[in-house]
Amino acid sequence: MTFITRIRTLKGAGVLADRAAKDTFPVFPRYSLVYGFNGSGKSTLSRLFSSLQAGKCQEGLPEGCAFELELEGGAVLKSPDELTGLQEKVCVFNTDFIERNLQWNTG
Repeated sequence: MTFITRIRTLKGAGVLADRAAKDTFPVFPRYSLVYGFNGSGKSTLSRLFSSLQAGKCQEGLPEGCAFELELEGGAVLKSPDELTGLQEKVCVFNTDFIERNLQWNTG
């Protein structure tokens, strides 16, 4: 099993602060819960992970957003063109998923 260990770099991700590889990012524990006030970056963060599910940057990410996610063992997945490899291993359930898969507006 492959684990995403941390966000290595982040640039232009809306309210989320830009970070460089030299910055110290915390390592993700096996299970993480993300919560916060409206506008605090939860959807943007979920779209980073959803990009791994799709193998490409997701709509809804700010224009010019760039990021690198580090995997267990040191492999790095980078936006915009190096996000493939985890499509069958990542599943994100967020508002984008609901809009794509549930037709609330049509009854």
